Amino acid sequence: MRALAELGWEKRNDLLQGVRENGWSIAGQVKFEDRPEFDFADEQERNKHGTVLGEKANFSNLVIAYGHPAMYDLYRLLCSYTHPSVRSAELYVEAIADAGKKRVAVRDVPERRSYADVIWGVVVLLQAGNLMDRVLAGEPLRRDVGRAALELGVPKEYFIVLPNRSGRRRRRQRRGQR
Repeated sequence: MRALAELGWEKRNDLLQGVRENGWSIAGQVKFEDRPEFDFADEQERNKHGTVLGEKANFSNLVIAYGHPAMYDLYRLLCSYTHPSVRSAELYVEAIADAGKKRVAVRDVPERRSYADVIWGVVVLLQAGNLMDRVLAGEPLRRDVGRAALELGVPKEYFIVLPNRSGRRRRRQRRGQR
C-alpha cells in the first residue's frame, strides 16, 4: 500500500506540475502535497518497498512481476486500437492542393462513420477487462464483462485467451464456468 500511495503522489504531482508549467489555472481546492514519508523497520523493508515501487511503475513491469509477460503485448495491441494513430487520423484529414502547395485539411467529423467505429472502443475495453479479470483473484469482472459482451453481441469465442504461465491456454477449474 505504501508503494501505491507513493506512486499516486508522483503521478498527481507530475500532472499538477505540468499544469503549472503550462500556465493553466488550477481550481482552488487542488493543492500540492508533500511526498509521503514512510518509516521502515529495516533496510530489507526499505529495499522491498523500492522493488514494489518499480514493479508498479509501469504496466510492463507489473505484468512481468506477476508472471504474465504476454499481457503486455496484448495491452499494446488493444491500445493501438483505441489511441490516435495514422489509421484513425485518416478519417479526419484529407490532402488538398492550395495554390500549388500540398496542404492538409482537418475535418470536425470523420469522413465515414459506422457502427463498428463507435463500438470498437467498447469492445477493446471488454477485451482488456476479460484479460485482466483472469489474473485477478476471484475473477471479479467475469460476470459484468460477460453480460456486457452478450448485450453488445460480442461472442465469447472472439475474446483473446491469455495462456497461463506454462504457455498453455487456461482452463476453468469449476464446472459451468466456460
